[in-house]
Amino acid sequence: MGSLERLNPDIRSKDHYKQAIDAVRDARQVAESLHPVAWRERGLPAALQETIGRALDDARINYRCEIKGRGMTRMQPAVLSAAYRLVCEAVVLVTSRIGCASVRVSLRGGETNRMRWIVVRVEGSIDVMHLARAIHNADDLKRLAVRLGASGLDINELSEQARIFDGELHQRKDDEHMCVTMLLHDAQRALSEDAPVRLWVH
Repeated sequence: MGSLERLNPDIRSKDHYKQAIDAVRDARQVAESLHPVAWRERGLPAALQETIGRALDDARINYRCEIKGRGMTRMQPAVLSAAYRLVCEAVVLVTSRIGCASVRVSLRGGETNRMRWIVVRVEGSIDVMHLARAIHNADDLKRLAVRLGASGLDINELSEQARIFDGELHQRKDDEHMCVTMLLHDAQRALSEDAPVRLWVH
C-alpha cells in the first residue's frame, strides 16, 4: 500500500484503497480477538487481565480477574486456549443480561491423581441503577462479542465445549447475579505421563 501511495498520491481517495485498509484492519481485529497480543507477549494471565479488561472497560462494565492455584503453565496449549475462549464466551453471556454492571472472572489450576485441571468461573452482577445506562450503551455490548472473538454461545453450547475436555459446567442465576463455572481437564497430559518410557535406537 505504501508503494502504491508513492506512485499515486491520490490513491487514498480511491474506493479500492479504502477497502484494502478496511480489510487489513478487520484482519488485525480478528487476529487480536482470537490470540491477543497480550497473550503472545506475556501469557494467558495478561490476556485475561488486559484484553478482556479493556473490552469491558470500553463497554463501561467493571471488571476483576483472579488467577490462583498451580500447574497452569504446564498445561497443554489447547486447554489454555479453550479456557480463554470459554471465558470470553461466558463474559458475553453474563453481560447480555440487561443491567450487568460488573464481571468477575476467576481461574484456578490444580492437580489431582496426576490429572491437571482448571476451573473457570465467570460471574456477572446486575445493578438496577445501571439499567438506563445499559440500554443507552447497548451498541457497546454488541461490539464486546466482536472484540472478544465470541460466537455468542448459549449455556448448552458452553457445556458441550467443556465436555470436550472431560469437564462439566454449572450455572447459578438469580435476579442479581449470573454465575457460570466450568471445569476442564488436561487429559492429554495425563495420558502422556502414564505412557511407558520408550527408547528408540536408529
